[in-house]
Amino acid sequence: MLVAEGSLPFFWLAIWLCFIQDHPAEAPWLAESERNALVETLRRESAELAGAETVPYLRALLRPQVFLLAAVYFCFVSGQMGLLFWLPSAMGKFRDLSSLSTGLLYTIPFIVGAISVLLVSRHSDKARERRFHAAGAMLFGEAAFYWPWS
Repeated sequence: MLVAEGSLPFFWLAIWLCFIQDHPAEAPWLAESERNALVETLRRESAELAGAETVPYLRALLRPQVFLLAAVYFCFVSGQMGLLFWLPSAMGKFRDLSSLSTGLLYTIPFIVGAISVLLVSRHSDKARERRFHAAGAMLFGEAAFYWPWS
């Protein structure tokens, strides 16, 4: 199983190298007008960034925003790992469920999550707002994680 799953990225790499280009100017599947518009946009953005002040990496890493993002990511990943590793064993012990029942019940949060990702992202696109949609989804997930056990 390890070899089968480990070989899939190499298979995808071969497809990627054959069909994906490094720059929009090299993409044959883009219309000429779209290709030129993308190249021009990239040139303009590159020129804007060339005049911006550069900050040394260490100073950039010590900014409070970086620590805040690292803390949010830590909480997000630790919640995911807790759900991934703890939930099946907790469900199995909770009601003396069979392995099949535990597996079926274990899929419910992931199905709800997949549907929620689609709905929240669609609403976020319509509202043209990202921050509160992402924060609200994370807070809802955290509340749903703790609600039944409190």
